[in-house]
Amino acid sequence: MGEPDPRDRRPAVDPTDTSMADPELGEYGAAVTFDSAGRVRQVHATVAGTGPFQYSTDQPDAPRQQAAPQTNEQHDARLRHDIDLLQQAIQYLQTQQDGAGIGYAMVTVLTMANNSIHSSEWVESEGLAEETRHWTAVTGAEGALETFQAAREQVRAAAEHLVSVLDQLLLNHDLVGRAIQRGARGGEALRHLAQVSAYARTRLSHTAPQTLHLLDEATTNLQSASDGDNVVRHVLSVLSMANNALLGQQNWEPALAAEYTAWSSLSQQSGTAEQFHQVRDEVLTAAQALRRELDQWQYHRVDASTAGRLAHPLVQAAEHGRGQLAPSS
Repeated sequence: MGEPDPRDRRPAVDPTDTSMADPELGEYGAAVTFDSAGRVRQVHATVAGTGPFQYSTDQPDAPRQQAAPQTNEQHDARLRHDIDLLQQAIQYLQTQQDGAGIGYAMVTVLTMANNSIHSSEWVESEGLAEETRHWTAVTGAEGALETFQAAREQVRAAAEHLVSVLDQLLLNHDLVGRAIQRGARGGEALRHLAQVSAYARTRLSHTAPQTLHLLDEATTNLQSASDGDNVVRHVLSVLSMANNALLGQQNWEPALAAEYTAWSSLSQQSGTAEQFHQVRDEVLTAAQALRRELDQWQYHRVDASTAGRLAHPLVQAAEHGRGQLAPSS
């Protein structure tokens, strides 16, 4: 048997000895730190001149998280100011009672709504910029008053929804979080407002319950007319109210206007009682047919060509009846 390996006879390593040598590893040193319970806390070692290396048994401290920036009174005051301006615009809209005033106030509400989210910038993709341009061109002659009033209430409700969104933002004092919510929830509320506004605008129409009611009254009066003068007067009323239900009082359908002018020159002496009764019934039948057809057009805008098509049977009946009148000899 050979000689035992001298390395097998190395003395036990004293962990507190900071100066030990190994013939193969070269010089190394170690220093061990213990806690009060006798557990190893830290080892400091140098191996062959390549140290020192520190190996700590402690868990590293968690990195400190910087506190999120918070809103201050100035931020809150600016947001409250935007809310106040929007609420003032909404209140102004509510006070308007005619079509022209409602149309003008509508532009103010849409502008203040956009400003509350984007300041002076407009985001075309939200649709509010285009809708505001449309309302700028709207006049009081665009529809019956009740359709303007309906538009006013619909847009008011959508704008007040935006106010509630802004009120909720005041409760969020995380500056970054508020900005994110203002862009996301505010943009969503503006898109909703634009959609409501477009719907309300396209519903502006003269073919509305009130104008149809006036046409009903005119046809009822014509039905009860007996002498020539009354027939002439109520035919004129039917022609006028038919035009009012189609295009409003400020715009006349050309054929209806021409027939109205022609009937304005007639009187009881223009025909016999029997002729007037026959004309009355003919115009009445055409007026009642138009009234039934207009039921389908309530709150739908009627353009000039559609108005001409719808009015044609009534114009034709009035013209034919007028041609049958002949003074008695």
